[in-house]
Amino acid sequence: MSVSSVRPPPFPFPSINSQRVTKGSVLHRTHGSSFRPAQFNPCMGQPTRFAPFQDSAGTCVLTLYAATSREAAALESIFHDIETTAVFKTVRLDVVESRSVSRIAPKRDLLVAGLFASDLKACGISRGDLIETPKSTYGQTAFLGSSDSRRQSGR
Repeated sequence: MSVSSVRPPPFPFPSINSQRVTKGSVLHRTHGSSFRPAQFNPCMGQPTRFAPFQDSAGTCVLTLYAATSREAAALESIFHDIETTAVFKTVRLDVVESRSVSRIAPKRDLLVAGLFASDLKACGISRGDLIETPKSTYGQTAFLGSSDSRRQSGR
């Protein structure tokens, strides 16, 4: 998939279903060892699929990736830059060694955006449009966070 094939978000951005992560739920993180387990990404470093992005005032929104399993956390961190079309899917050892594995639990309920097939369809994109894209498109795929943030703020 080429960079130009990532569709821009619809305007106005549709409501996305949300899910509640309850207080005390165990979440797994695979994060840079220079970060504490529950430390948000300070909008520095390489782009990821959903970050960084700015709110309607142009302020960078801090992000933190966590998953309900260690496997999911590893797939979206250690393995996320592997091209889906690559014949040999490998990760350099130094990439793995630079990561830490942590378990965290929110101190309050969290409301998170649901990005299931039906939610993505409302945005006019498919799971493949979002998940099966190369890292060169991450600046464009972060639109989901940015667009939903702007919709929620009414801007």
